[in-house]
Amino acid sequence: MAKVRVGIIGCGNIAGLNESDPYRQKPCTHAGAYSRRQDVEIVGCCDSDAGRGRDFAQRFSIPCAVTKIGQLLDLRPDVVSICVPYRAHRRIVQQVAGHQNRPAKILLEKPIAHSGKDAQAVADICRENGVRLYVNNRRLSPFYRKLRRMVREDFHDEVIAATAWCSSGMHTIGIHMVDLLCSICGEPLWVSAQKEAAQIERLPYSHNFTPDDDRYRAVLGYARDFEAVIINTARTRFTYFEVEFLFPNGRIRAVDNGRTLIVQKMGRPGKSTLSYRLAAEKQVAVQDKPLFQLVIDEVLTGDYDTSAVRGEEALKSYRVIEAMRRSARTQRKVSL
Repeated sequence: MAKVRVGIIGCGNIAGLNESDPYRQKPCTHAGAYSRRQDVEIVGCCDSDAGRGRDFAQRFSIPCAVTKIGQLLDLRPDVVSICVPYRAHRRIVQQVAGHQNRPAKILLEKPIAHSGKDAQAVADICRENGVRLYVNNRRLSPFYRKLRRMVREDFHDEVIAATAWCSSGMHTIGIHMVDLLCSICGEPLWVSAQKEAAQIERLPYSHNFTPDDDRYRAVLGYARDFEAVIINTARTRFTYFEVEFLFPNGRIRAVDNGRTLIVQKMGRPGKSTLSYRLAAEKQVAVQDKPLFQLVIDEVLTGDYDTSAVRGEEALKSYRVIEAMRRSARTQRKVSL
């Protein structure tokens, strides 16, 4: 059987270099995950920096390194991973999906774009050219899938409120939190947001953060009479990604950057009014798997129409960020 031919555009950290980070669960990059499959051949990589591309190709035993997207597409890849800064997504997707040797599938790094207009354009370009668009996110993580199941099965989707905190910028990390809330709660009806005013030039824990990546404090309103609060800040000196859901009979907390899931349910009340309280915390065991391997497997062999990482889902999540931007600018609640 012929192997799936893969091309990678952008030869930076998320494309492959993060495999050197000892703190990350492996594989943790596009090249790392593709390389672990026997049915895949990475036929080429592309980077505007010729030296970086050559080093990347040597490291991952890729036979061809080029500097032009057309040169990569001349190798006729079936799948192309786009791992470039998000402000370039629309331009790169246009070149790839509009090429005569367009791939059948594109795996795009998050977020889908840097504006609502560009996000819609990326989705439209792929649809009009018959290319299946996937956008990397955390929905396939066993940890967050377990969280989603507990919200639905253990607490019957009876969310009273959700509170979420995350560090870095909205396009760097915040998009993951917005996407997580969309996957669990659905799309909000309205958004009210304020932009963080602090000027932050760099973050020690993020190579991707840029000073112009806005951060928002936002309230998301849902049809089922509950609200979610997101606090996205670059003012902490540590990376932070946590969410808590409150229910009539308990709560769930996902803490420690997606490593620990804690649940509390109501204890048996006694005669005293003070006995109506939560029982002791219980940590929920989750059999974790490398997220990147799950994403690559989904792109290569999953059902696109039901995929949690298809472009349509990324577009829905980005509409929430665009609503935050508009709300912060106008100081008004924005309906979706």
